[in-house]
Amino acid sequence: MKTKKYQADEERAVLTGMIVNDGVLDVIARNLKGDKAPFRSKWSNLIARWCLEHWEKYKEAPGKGINQLFSRFAQKSRDEDIVGLVETFLQGLNDDFNSLAEEMNSQFIIDTASRFFNAVRYERLVKK
Repeated sequence: MKTKKYQADEERAVLTGMIVNDGVLDVIARNLKGDKAPFRSKWSNLIARWCLEHWEKYKEAPGKGINQLFSRFAQKSRDEDIVGLVETFLQGLNDDFNSLAEEMNSQFIIDTASRFFNAVRYERLVKK
C-alpha cells in the first residue's frame, strides 16, 4: 500500500512539473519520443498530452493555461461524467501547482520522471 501512495506522489510531481516548468516539459517532451501514454493513469495521460501539444506549439509549459485547455476539452466532450472526473483530478493537482511552481527543483523532477517512465514501460513489458 505504501508503495502505491509513493508511486502516485511521483506521478503527481512529474505531471505538475510538466504543467508549470518549461525546463521539465522540454526534457520530457524530447525524451518521450512520441509515447502517448507514459503514465499509469488515464487522466494523467490526457493532461500530459495537453502539455506536450502546448509545448510543441508554444515552447512553454501551459501553467495556469491548463484551465483553458481543460475548458476546451469540456466543451468538446459529450460525457459529463468524464469531464467531472478530469475536473476533480485537476483540482487535486491545483495545490501542487502553487507550491511546486515556487520551489521546484527541476533536475530532481526530471530524474524522477525518467525513473517513473522507465518503471511504467517495464511494467507494460512484463504484462505483455
